[in-house]
Amino acid sequence: MQMKSIEDIESKSDKVSHHGYHRFYERFLAPFVGKNILMLELGYENGYSIELWKKYFEEVRIHSIDISENPNDARIEKYFQIDQSSTEQLENFTNSNLEKYDFIIDDASHVPLHQWETFIQFFEILKDGGIYIIEDVETSFWKQSEIFGYQFNSNEFSLFQKIPTIWEAINQEFIENSEKLAETSTREQTTIQQIASVFIGTNCIIFEKKSDKNKHYYRTNVEYRHKDFINFKKRIKNSTIVKTNTNKKQHSISIYIAFTLD
Repeated sequence: MQMKSIEDIESKSDKVSHHGYHRFYERFLAPFVGKNILMLELGYENGYSIELWKKYFEEVRIHSIDISENPNDARIEKYFQIDQSSTEQLENFTNSNLEKYDFIIDDASHVPLHQWETFIQFFEILKDGGIYIIEDVETSFWKQSEIFGYQFNSNEFSLFQKIPTIWEAINQEFIENSEKLAETSTREQTTIQQIASVFIGTNCIIFEKKSDKNKHYYRTNVEYRHKDFINFKKRIKNSTIVKTNTNKKQHSISIYIAFTLD
């Protein structure tokens, strides 16, 4: 049987017609099709995307967040009026929400700092193995700008400033000391270390959360099988030098014992 495609669904949403997000989304969202899943979408606007998700997932239960008053859309199971610029409101939501989501998508204010703060808070309420998508990341290239009444400067903060730290966290098994991760807040570290993979597409970033079934692959540097090769020159320098006087010449054999010294 042919898998349903987001591209083939009739909808007024611009996710396909303008952005072409279907080119990336299906490889992450297809496993949810036909299953009874719970998703959260930030940004209701005209409700066009609600129609798209209902038709694509079929069995989906949808929760929606927006700064506007409740639209009383019968397709939405729960609606929450939240200002994405308020970290207090975001935190109150995560602390009071007892449910976890299979899929979270941020199509709200589009302000880079709002997107990041929401991600840091909401990744906690994403199920293990779940998918988190941030749309409209174009604003991270806009420099000093304004959108939906919010002023911001992406020279001061951009989502893409965080990508190198995320890459290091995902690959922490191979890094002796992640300086970038150490520079982040405790809350950010907690969130970032739960990321299994990150995908960057046109105008979107897709995160996959670590799952229990793959936990044996999430190793630290202590467990790295090639750990003794890391900073090899430094280990040579700090290793014990053993010298012999064969033929009245001194021979350093530290190169042979550097592998076993920490």
